[in-house]
Amino acid sequence: MKILINTASTYKGGGVQVAQSFLEECQQFRDHEYHVVLGEMIAELIDTNRYPSNFFFYKIGYRPATRVLGFKSQSEFFEKLEQKVNPDVVFTTSGPAYWRPHAPHVVGYNLPHYVYKDSPFFNQISFWKKKKWALKGAIVTHFFKKEADAYVVQTDDVNERLQPIVKSHRVYTVSNTYNQHYEHPRKFGDKLHRQSDQEFRFLILSAWHAHKNLEIIPTVIKALPEAVRERVRFVVTLPEEDFKRSFSDKLGEHIINVGPIRPEEGPSLYKECDALFLPTLLECFSATYAEAMKMGKPIITSDLGFAHTVCGDAALYADPVNPNEWAARIIQLINDSDLRQTLIQNGREEQKKFLSARQRAERYLDICRKVVKADRNKDRKIVVVNQAVNYLTVGLCNAFTEEFGQVDLITGSIHEQGESLKKSVRVTKMNTWVDRPSWKKMLSYVWGCLRIYTLLLTRYRKHDVFFMSLPPMAYLLSIVLPNRCSMLIWDVYPDVFKITGMTETNLLYKTWAKLNKIAFKKAHRVYTIGVKMAELLANYVDREKIQITPIWSIFQSNGKVEKENNPFVLAQQLQDKFVVQYSGNIGLTHNVETMIALAEKMKDHDDILFQIIGRGTRVPHLKALVKEKNLLNCQFLPFQSDEMFPYSLSAADIGVVILDEATSKGSVPSKSYNLMSYGIPALYIAGEDSELYDYAVKYQHAKCVSSSNLQEAANFILSLKSDCNLREKYAQNAVKASQNYRRSNADKIVEYYLA
Repeated sequence: MKILINTASTYKGGGVQVAQSFLEECQQFRDHEYHVVLGEMIAELIDTNRYPSNFFFYKIGYRPATRVLGFKSQSEFFEKLEQKVNPDVVFTTSGPAYWRPHAPHVVGYNLPHYVYKDSPFFNQISFWKKKKWALKGAIVTHFFKKEADAYVVQTDDVNERLQPIVKSHRVYTVSNTYNQHYEHPRKFGDKLHRQSDQEFRFLILSAWHAHKNLEIIPTVIKALPEAVRERVRFVVTLPEEDFKRSFSDKLGEHIINVGPIRPEEGPSLYKECDALFLPTLLECFSATYAEAMKMGKPIITSDLGFAHTVCGDAALYADPVNPNEWAARIIQLINDSDLRQTLIQNGREEQKKFLSARQRAERYLDICRKVVKADRNKDRKIVVVNQAVNYLTVGLCNAFTEEFGQVDLITGSIHEQGESLKKSVRVTKMNTWVDRPSWKKMLSYVWGCLRIYTLLLTRYRKHDVFFMSLPPMAYLLSIVLPNRCSMLIWDVYPDVFKITGMTETNLLYKTWAKLNKIAFKKAHRVYTIGVKMAELLANYVDREKIQITPIWSIFQSNGKVEKENNPFVLAQQLQDKFVVQYSGNIGLTHNVETMIALAEKMKDHDDILFQIIGRGTRVPHLKALVKEKNLLNCQFLPFQSDEMFPYSLSAADIGVVILDEATSKGSVPSKSYNLMSYGIPALYIAGEDSELYDYAVKYQHAKCVSSSNLQEAANFILSLKSDCNLREKYAQNAVKASQNYRRSNADKIVEYYLA
């Protein structure tokens, strides 16, 4: 790519460090051509002679924001440069740029005042200053909305707040991080006097801004008991004029000013201090948090959302406008060495979520590639078809919005879990899917296919078409459609019919098989979710055409709730039970009768409960079976609400996934991935030719047994129940396995689609 990097609007604070770091790291990515506009502050930090021949630098003599209300054009310099360079993409490291390029434009957002309007900062300023910030915010937001095709922010919290402001879903989160100088610190001379044994130093690595709340420091000092006050020193890095204007000479012994420091001097100064103190009222992301964690320093900071988002358990928090609370936290930290070590250790864990400087640069470049692709595909349209939409379809639709100008969805119902459907996706309603009785289900499929066919021939005749799971025969419409069609196969038909006793010589089976060969051969892309399913599909299409892309869990991290804090456990009185849980649909391919047979085999173990949560055509039959066998160790519950689902899933000691062995090669229930994400050991009851069997062998997080060998299943349950170390080993393996089944798999589907 030919990238125009604009740093003209970056002139102070963390934005300068981010821009400098990005430029330095870009030297590692030599496939691109970089044209860099150097703002006045950045120009002082960059030695252009050190950069390779694929870098071109242009100094700008003004800051664009200073010309917004003036007579001189703020964009003339950029317009001439773009015409000369003709870039593929423009990346403004900190916006707004006050310029709308012709090329796709990615803009960094780092202005907390306009996304955190609930900050206590606004309670401390005058009425007229509030009006000034409101006016400035309106102007800045106007330019952000007008000039950008995509935005980059540093936390998910800012991402959620910014999207409704700029009315765009193309907002990407790329975490800030410590400067690369913290990876390989250079040695500098000490800036502070030799530290006495009793002295405790708090570093405040910040410029003077009203929202940094540094003026609270004198009142915090006064709130400290005299014995503690004598020990505490605050180390600030302010220009001398700011320091003298803001702090009384009387506080000189408690506040030490070393003056502004260069980024490479930061690690050295941290080593001379004991903790980070940051009473800020507004941040998008302060790199000082990450730096303190990297340098092994505990943190005391403001009890505000942005701070919790970044610091997690690595900090003590105080009401930012209450000096007594700040003093209490200081006393707590100084007097408790174990607490300091805990915060330091927590900081090591928290910093794992931050990207390295190189990873951050790589993510920026990936976003630039995405935006370039999206610009090239802005006239392309795709419609996704699924009669009953769940989180998987939502994720895929959202992924398509990153690359297509228009994404539509034909569906009868939408069930959002974990991820909301982006507002840019246009939804066209069709008839809903009916679960039972069977004749109504089939009627809903047939009527659905007719509705889909009509829509694709009329309203969506110029769209690409992407078929998903329902109606199960809908993808066969591609045979007679003029559209370019693709399909994601979760259950392989007609093979699934074998569970009913249907043979391959049956007319319906043979007809569907022949239609499969025609549809798959004509398709643009054919996806499936596992190796075994690909082997099955290879009976209908060349194996080389099948793309294997695993699906993903509702949960993108381990949010399992321990039993003692679990409201579902309390409500169902499961505190003393070892719960073997099946949670999901109870239909043809699931053979949940196996759970009943297993419960019967283990009915003498009163503390083991077999819990069946879900709905489906077989529920009445299963309940009758339990009643007939007088099994007191079985519990039936309906599907839980979305709010309760994480708790019901967390209640499981073992999660059960069942497939009828006649068709287990052709299906992988999504519950398998939810169990992995929550670190719940699994019992798979399926054949050795199934994807589930391969998972169990590969990840060692589950046991896969045949339904004909339930004694082995019972032994597995008893072994996990009696051995907590073994149970923990399976749980850890499950969480590790879940890393392969993340939401990013939806992006891979789209990536292959466009390849």
